[in-house]
Amino acid sequence: MGFHHRDEDGRANAGCRAAADSSAALIGRSIVANDFSRPGGADRAEVRTSGTPPTSLGTLAVAVVIVVSLYFGREVFVPMAVVVLLSFALGPLVLLLRRWHLGRVPAVLAVVLLAFSIIGGVGTFVGTQLAHLAADLPGYQTNISQKIHSLRDSTSKGGVVDVPRRW
Repeated sequence: MGFHHRDEDGRANAGCRAAADSSAALIGRSIVANDFSRPGGADRAEVRTSGTPPTSLGTLAVAVVIVVSLYFGREVFVPMAVVVLLSFALGPLVLLLRRWHLGRVPAVLAVVLLAFSIIGGVGTFVGTQLAHLAADLPGYQTNISQKIHSLRDSTSKGGVVDVPRRW
């Protein structure tokens, strides 16, 4: 049973069947359409989809595979994400240098050199601050332990509000 639409001249139009098939595939269920290919009227014809709708178990399996792939691929995906973000951040500066009639390669090299210099400078600053913190850590440890002992002594003596104990 064909699924064709007849135009004004009575010729069959096979495009309607293709449209109905693709619509049914997108919706994920079967649709009922008029069959104009038979002489004598519009009979009903059912167009079935080719695939089955996804189950919740199948969806869960796909989700698990995606999560496991991302987990084991993070050593590759994280640097790639950083590179993509840097390219978006540095793109406008490259375009600015290109507008100043600097070639593409020199503009990219200048921007990358500037970016690495800034990243290196921030890294050096943070590294020196962490080194100073590590050097001063024993002094902080002694200071904190003295304050804890002072707090314990003040609370065992009754502190600000002296509440009599009833044992």
